[in-house]
Amino acid sequence: QFAGDALKELVEGAGAADVVENFDHMPASSQRLGSTLLGTLREGLHNTVNDLEIIKTVNKDLAAGMNLTDTQFRTLADGAFALAQATGTDVKSALDTMNDAMLTGRTRALAMLTGKIDLTKAEEDFAKKLGLTRETLSEELKLEAAREAILTKVSEATARLGEQTDGLDEKVAQMSVTWENSKDTF
Repeated sequence: QFAGDALKELVEGAGAADVVENFDHMPASSQRLGSTLLGTLREGLHNTVNDLEIIKTVNKDLAAGMNLTDTQFRTLADGAFALAQATGTDVKSALDTMNDAMLTGRTRALAMLTGKIDLTKAEEDFAKKLGLTRETLSEELKLEAAREAILTKVSEATARLGEQTDGLDEKVAQMSVTWENSKDTF
């Protein structure tokens, strides 16, 4: 039994190392330091999501071509924490919801935090900024328009909600994250 558990831990650790190595290389290609971005996201998420999960999320985003600034990633992290507080869900689930909306342009799940996001208006405004019409936008540009609108609405919503504080559930999550991060480092 012990040998089987040890092998399982070794394989999981090797997989985690691959994810972290990818993270260290991908942000460099976008002119950013991985450690700075990780710190920004930890802070926005109130240290309630473990580093490996944060790194996986960023790797997925960058691989999908979603190259946000650290400030934009911070807006998402702040919004995820606020969404979790508003809906009573855990912060990781809220981060996944925010991230999925950014990757797909589907915003319905964010409505509890942001209200309805008018994607048609977002596309029209984005097209006008580029000197185009909404009808001539490619799918990729429509997705960029949605991302801009999402970030704007999330920023407005988190400002409206004000400073979010850590309750008992966040304190417990922070202890758990500290433990998980320690194990992953080991």
